Amino acid sequence: MVVVVVEVVDVVVEVVIVVVVVVDVSVVVVDVVVDVVVDVVVMVVVVVVVVVVVVVVVVVVVVVAVVFVVVVLGMGTGDPFGFTPGPRGTPLGAEPVSPLGETPGPSSTPLGAIDDG
Repeated sequence: MVVVVVEVVDVVVEVVIVVVVVVDVSVVVVDVVVDVVVDVVVMVVVVVVVVVVVVVVVVVVVVVAVVFVVVVLGMGTGDPFGFTPGPRGTPLGAEPVSPLGETPGPSSTPLGAIDDG
């Protein structure tokens, strides 16, 4: 009878050892999986932030470049893109009219210039 009890106790001890080892391995595996998942999430967040920053910088640079080109190229085109001397509202190179009415001189000469022809 003592032999049977010793054998049963030996089997129970071995089962407990196996359970402890399995639990220990499970804890290690769970720890590794959690570390990997956290690392992947952090990397994804960093990549998303970098992509968003790059896109914002590119959009700002493009907008500034377009505004610069419109202002530089629009300097001689009149409102609203640039500054053309003469009364406001003259469209794209139209000859300004005298504030007193008709401009003196032939109709084809701007601002009363004398036509040699």
